[in-house]
Amino acid sequence: MAPKGIGAGTAAGATPTNTAAGAAGGDGTGPTAIQVLDELQTAVPDFNDCIRTIKSVATKKRLRDEAAAARAAQRAALQQEAREHKEDEEEEGKEATDRLQALAQQMGMRGALEEAAVKEQALWPLPPREAEPKLDLDPGYLQQLSAAAQELGLGLDVDAGLQQEAFCCALRSGFVQAALMQRGEAGRPLLSALFAAMTSSPDAETAGAAFVVLMALLGDGSVPSPGAGAGGWPPDVDRQLAGLTLDAHYGLPAALATGGAAAQARQTPCRLACVPTDAQLLQALQENGFHPGGPPAGPPAGGRAPRQQQQQQASGPAGGGQRQGQQEQEEPALVLRLQTVKLVLHSAAAVCRYCRRHPAAAAAALSRKGVSELLLAALQLELDPSANQLQEQLDAAVAELLDALDASDWQRKLPQLAERLADMGPSHTARLKLLRKLPTQRARGLALQQFGAALLLERLLPAGHKLAGKSAINRRDPAALNPAAVIAAQPWFNDPKALVAGAASGEAQAPRGGYSIETVGLILKACHLLMWPHMLSYAAGEPSCASESFQAAWHGFLLGIQKHIRSLQPEDQTVKTLASYLDLEYQAAAEGLAAHEERAAILE
Repeated sequence: MAPKGIGAGTAAGATPTNTAAGAAGGDGTGPTAIQVLDELQTAVPDFNDCIRTIKSVATKKRLRDEAAAARAAQRAALQQEAREHKEDEEEEGKEATDRLQALAQQMGMRGALEEAAVKEQALWPLPPREAEPKLDLDPGYLQQLSAAAQELGLGLDVDAGLQQEAFCCALRSGFVQAALMQRGEAGRPLLSALFAAMTSSPDAETAGAAFVVLMALLGDGSVPSPGAGAGGWPPDVDRQLAGLTLDAHYGLPAALATGGAAAQARQTPCRLACVPTDAQLLQALQENGFHPGGPPAGPPAGGRAPRQQQQQQASGPAGGGQRQGQQEQEEPALVLRLQTVKLVLHSAAAVCRYCRRHPAAAAAALSRKGVSELLLAALQLELDPSANQLQEQLDAAVAELLDALDASDWQRKLPQLAERLADMGPSHTARLKLLRKLPTQRARGLALQQFGAALLLERLLPAGHKLAGKSAINRRDPAALNPAAVIAAQPWFNDPKALVAGAASGEAQAPRGGYSIETVGLILKACHLLMWPHMLSYAAGEPSCASESFQAAWHGFLLGIQKHIRSLQPEDQTVKTLASYLDLEYQAAAEGLAAHEERAAILE
């Protein structure tokens, strides 16, 4: 059956091929559009080809969908992996932060423990003063003050009812110092009033003015520093500059500087009826917070109990919370009276210098026991956490108090002072640190350091330990102390292997009756503190207890310490490094002497 419409455009009985052939052969032109269309309608596509094409298209689409799904799955997997990696990083970061915080806390606690091992509070905060101290002034002082004012050409009307206030105003204005310099003498009541105003006045300007006047009377402008007067300035200029510095420090008027401190350098020193005694100076320290062993239990001398203590006594142990909160809000803050303590320490050094220039005054002001107690108080303050703010005054006071004892008293007091030093402080580390702070440039400072270090060396190991030997110190003859003999008499000196083996390694707790590796380090430091001055004397060719035989034994001991420390703990390695360093130092000192002798022989 022919397709519909073919007969409409084709002659009867004619086929498309024939028609196309006839048309092509008739006029030579191409087939007509109708002819082409007829050909397309008669060309039936192959079914199998269509199926293959459809399958091919379906396969390509499926592959594209699978590829897209694979890419989506891969993208999701990457995103999941990124999220997991981020979570892992956050977890690791949190763990690292926790570890760092724990380490910081541990280091902070360890730092606090180390500080507690070398610090011992001796200066305690007190409530601020609220009232001026009652000054015991001479009744005739006002008349003398008025007479001195008229003599100086100054008008001064003093009311007897305002005696104390007038005195403080005269102090701050510089009039008291000018009047005293004009008169050339100072009585006991006036000097007592100056000391009381310096140590007990709540007004810093009044206390500073009293201090400046007292120093001018004692002929002491400031704590002398090494090389004072040798830096290009004459000594009298140094005194004037020192006085001007004190005046400017306390904000005093220029008239006091020009008429007081400068005039002091040119005028004859005043005649003083008395000077502050060692008992008064120690009492002033105690009244201003010095109390070793713990805070003061009762009210300070000459004062009243802190307001908080009064309120606790009034309210009882079971006071209400609201009332207690109100009391805490009303409680004034306690303060360290560092400035007053500085003035007292400075005054102690100035009194010692004055008594050295005026031996007659020393008999009434300084006693063997009082000087010793004041010296131990200054050394105790060296261990206080606030000692760095008092260092200049402490150094000067300790140096002057050491020289305040006469020769016979010093020989009797040296063993006692060394015993007290060997027991002072919370630990052996603190005691060794305290011994290092002694002024060894002075003979007595070096002698006290040597005797104290020898006592400390014998106490580093626990009593009764097999390596703790008997004492080799002659306490009746401190001058005969032989540090080399003291060290050589210790059982551990000849057995460094046993000394190291018996020590607890690292941060391990030392057993009862035992010791740690840090104790071995303290032994090395104490030996060095004892022997190094004598090694320097030996290197200089002077007589010394550091003989060649002792140096050989010391070298063997240090080598034994290095050899037998095998633990890699930081504490152990620190001690090993210290032993190596000391060995090199002593060898260098000995070789320096040998090289010096060799050069001297060549020159000869």
